Amino acid sequence: HYDCVTWTSEDIHFKLWVLCADLYLESLLNAVIAIGYASQCLSLTQENFAQG
Repeated sequence: HYDCVTWTSEDIHFKLWVLCADLYLESLLNAVIAIGYASQCLSLTQENFAQG
């Protein structure tokens, strides 16, 4: 008997959406950090080339 845990399709849908949103935001954040880090490295090497 599953009386105490009543999961409607809306509940499941919402929980899945929240989970997907969390994962998406996390990977998006990682991508932004990676791109920022890469562009920082590029600008540093370009400065070194300009000086040398």
